[in-house]
Amino acid sequence: MNNKNVLLNTFLLLVFFVAIAGCRREAKSLTPIPGNEGAIVGDGDPAGLLNGYDDPDPGAGGTLNGDGFLNGDGQSPLPDRDSMMGSSEDRETLAPHTVYFGFDRSSISTKELAKVEEVAGYLKAETETMVKVEGHCDERGTDEYNRALGERRALSIREVLIQLGVSPERITTESWGEDRPAVLGETESAYAKNRRGEFVLLRP
Repeated sequence: MNNKNVLLNTFLLLVFFVAIAGCRREAKSLTPIPGNEGAIVGDGDPAGLLNGYDDPDPGAGGTLNGDGFLNGDGQSPLPDRDSMMGSSEDRETLAPHTVYFGFDRSSISTKELAKVEEVAGYLKAETETMVKVEGHCDERGTDEYNRALGERRALSIREVLIQLGVSPERITTESWGEDRPAVLGETESAYAKNRRGEFVLLRP
């Protein structure tokens, strides 16, 4: 084999390995919890309540439009991450209050609002607890889009809790995107159960 063929084969192998590396899916990661000093996913209207979305379920009675439920900029500072260290997670107590969202929506329907109100009441009575709101999506859409959408859903719930009287310092958010489906399957029923916001109590 002459030098020309060696160079050609080396070049083709290099192109092959670069192509494989470019096609490999990166491991999914959590959306970082934003701190007070940084921007948050969905700047401008993270809660998605100001857009006047139509409720996908006509029987739900419409969606919140933000009046009385959002601060002016919709961005209440999140608690310092250090304040959450050492807390034990309780996923059971508030599990019945999981909030479900319409397809590609981060607004809270009035049907789901009662759940957030009940959680707010619990948190105001249990003043030693904090809460983490986790945003989840169904599997449609890219990983990056779903992580951002999950964050917007979590922030939407957080802002309503704040407007209902829960201190912002007690509520943090985290997005899992499509990484933690509640139900496996590619049916509308499964998708509907995966578009959700979950509450995790953090006890000292």
